[in-house]
Amino acid sequence: MFNSNAKEKGKNQLYITSYLSDTNVLLTVNKSPFKKELLMQSGESVTVEIPSDTELIGTGKYSKTVMIRSSKFITIMSSNQKKNSVDTSLVYPVTKWGQEYYIFTPSATGYPKELAVFGSQDSTSVTVELKCEVTFEGKTYKPNEKLTAHVCTSEVLYLESNQDCTGSRVVSDKPVGVISGHACAWKNSKCQHTFEQLLPVEQWGTSFIVPPLEYQVLEDSVYIFASKPTLVTYEFGAKTQDINLSAGQWKEIPMGRSPPLVISSTQPVQVLYYCTGGKFSDGAVFDPFIMNIVPTVKFCESYTLEGLEDFSNYALIVAKSKDIKEVQFDDKRPSFKWQQVHGTEYSWTHYTYEKGRGHHTVKSPCAPIGVYSVGTVDQNSYGAPAACGLLPCTHKGQSHPPGKPFWDDSACTELCECNPSTGLVSCQKSQCKVGEECKLVDNVRTCVAIAALSKIKYHYTYITVFMFNSNAKEKGKNQLYITSYLSDTNVLVTMNKSPFKKELLMQSGQSVTVALPSDTELRGTGKYSKTVMIRSNKFITVMSSNQKKNSVDTSLVYPVTKWGQEYYIFTPSATGYPKELAVFGSQDSTSVTVELKCEVTFEGKTYKPNEKLTAHICTSEVLYLESNQDCTGSRVVSDKPVGVISGHACAWKNSKCQHTFEQLLPVEQWGTSFIVPPLEYQVLEDSVYIFASKPTLVTYQFGAKSEDINLSAGQWKELPMGRSPPLVISSSQPIQVLYYCTGGKFSDGSVFDPFIMNIVPTVKFCESYTLEGLEDFSNYALIVAKSKDIKEVQFDDKRPSFKWQQVHGTEYSWTHYTYEKGRGHHTVKSPCAPIGVYSIGTVDQNSYGAPAACGRE
Repeated sequence: MFNSNAKEKGKNQLYITSYLSDTNVLLTVNKSPFKKELLMQSGESVTVEIPSDTELIGTGKYSKTVMIRSSKFITIMSSNQKKNSVDTSLVYPVTKWGQEYYIFTPSATGYPKELAVFGSQDSTSVTVELKCEVTFEGKTYKPNEKLTAHVCTSEVLYLESNQDCTGSRVVSDKPVGVISGHACAWKNSKCQHTFEQLLPVEQWGTSFIVPPLEYQVLEDSVYIFASKPTLVTYEFGAKTQDINLSAGQWKEIPMGRSPPLVISSTQPVQVLYYCTGGKFSDGAVFDPFIMNIVPTVKFCESYTLEGLEDFSNYALIVAKSKDIKEVQFDDKRPSFKWQQVHGTEYSWTHYTYEKGRGHHTVKSPCAPIGVYSVGTVDQNSYGAPAACGLLPCTHKGQSHPPGKPFWDDSACTELCECNPSTGLVSCQKSQCKVGEECKLVDNVRTCVAIAALSKIKYHYTYITVFMFNSNAKEKGKNQLYITSYLSDTNVLVTMNKSPFKKELLMQSGQSVTVALPSDTELRGTGKYSKTVMIRSNKFITVMSSNQKKNSVDTSLVYPVTKWGQEYYIFTPSATGYPKELAVFGSQDSTSVTVELKCEVTFEGKTYKPNEKLTAHICTSEVLYLESNQDCTGSRVVSDKPVGVISGHACAWKNSKCQHTFEQLLPVEQWGTSFIVPPLEYQVLEDSVYIFASKPTLVTYQFGAKSEDINLSAGQWKELPMGRSPPLVISSSQPIQVLYYCTGGKFSDGSVFDPFIMNIVPTVKFCESYTLEGLEDFSNYALIVAKSKDIKEVQFDDKRPSFKWQQVHGTEYSWTHYTYEKGRGHHTVKSPCAPIGVYSIGTVDQNSYGAPAACGRE
């Protein structure tokens, strides 16, 4: 966080200690080339210099997080140092993070109070119930107001305030780390940076002993925080006092250099020591620091301390009186000056050890002790709990080394870790990260990076989702139809936060069907991680199919390079099932705003038509909205490119209902000239929808009949369309055109159901297409070509007898071609000129439709 002088580069360091031989450590800075790899041996301590630009200055969200990963247990101390301004803090592993914290910031004026909240999982919602005024993203939040933000993996929410933020509450929907402090705190000395990584409520305790600083002749402060109504008893020697704290309340207790402070409580509390600074007899000044006080039940047998360069370094030690003779410093038993803690079984000592930079140990082989590492130099000081070492753990008959998390099940859903302080194993629900899968490696279940399994470089990325399809009780048949166009095309299909993986080696012209897990289906408004990613090293095309009994539709899956930042939604208005839309991202922390035309309830809040719903989505995350109202015309805008799918869980008009959906094209992919071929089998009326993002003059023609309409920005128009003639559309500005088949009946009484289909601008026609005929369906190709080129059009490399018809008033002709029934992969080509092709199909109580996949980049 911000340390005093903004003009001075900080000296940011990590002190890392290993406890087992051959410990691999990797340090990285998010979105930075910085990387440090270490191979450490048992008992080794290494100092790592971190780039100075990791310092946070000014309220906002940042990616400046430092990640330390290791193959075996380590402990870490961080130091943030500038001239006459330094403090230290333990760095806790993410397994010790929590979802509720209470903030402490010294109240000194002149520099900002500060707090940082950082996550390790995608799309973590963080709410800060403020006790101070903060301005964030242009909005000023007053004391007692709530500030809510979303942080992604390795992202930090950093807040500064000129007011005291002490007592502010941080809550999150996933575990986070929290640091709070002051850029330059002062009281009895000059100012210096103070900070501490806080412990979450679940790590608090009910019994504490606070040893004093022997060199402090003034008063420091001890802060006690309660998360529930709590009776706290505190004692200085024989003097005892009770205080009642309500939920969220805190108490400051002045503390001199003797005697120690003893605290007990009926509910877990947080205890922080705030050294306020002071002077030595020689006139030298020591500055403030903040330090967690450790509950006695979390004392441990072995600690490491990091003495700082130029500092006089001290160890504050608390031990049971009966065990004090066994306490060792650097494997020796020096003459500690132990003093009894009144009314308890504990004693304490303030031990001065070697001056300057050094790595040291304090051990108590027979019983746990508490140790704090503090130090002073003129115009500086530091303080933090010492780092607890390790104990072995036995779990289900097997020994597990401390600090090395292990999976307790074959599916990697239960992550366990040996607590080096207690020797006990704790487990929690977890899963492999995005891009990893659960594998058995050397007889150990572990999460392995998918990229590490293959050296293939994937240049093309496609992401899709599967929305709710009609019957919630039925498992869907979700499939991808993938076509390759070049030899030796490697394709990797994965599902976010799932062990599912499919690797393909495809040859030129090959088509493969990939069946996906049915639990990819989205149900109920919310944010999900159920995205499917398709990556390839060479160009491919992808069609998705979402199928249940009598309910299927298809859509092209567009590569992420075709995504955009502005879309307009279409959802059929049929009642009975929800209208739906999905917005999914490929980058961290994408802000998405939906300007709604329907009522949506999201995260407990109901948004009315014409209100804006804003959310943040992370890599491979999807914002999925359902509504009982027609959402057509809703506008989606984002600060980074996103993919958008919209439709209806079960739409109907002239038939029974079925799932309809289409991946939409962003505004920048729209066009100004369209030809909409009719469905020859439709004896009723379908609809064509035209959307404008700017004031636009639209001219549309059915045969010789022409009409002009003016659309304002965000306006849309529905045009009824029968089975002849084709619809010709031109516009003064780019528009979106969608075909909505409303269903109908054949002469034999069989029914075909609705579907949604993008209409492709004529300027985006292409020379070669692939079509995927579906199993049991009668399959059709709608083809639009320039009249002079129709003789060259090929189907499966042949020239069948197409029944071409002229499109009135244009240079184009069209045909409705019936091809082989059932599942099959087919091609349509026009070697001399671009054509438009649509792939549709019908079977009793079903139908599908989508543009055919263009076989060129």
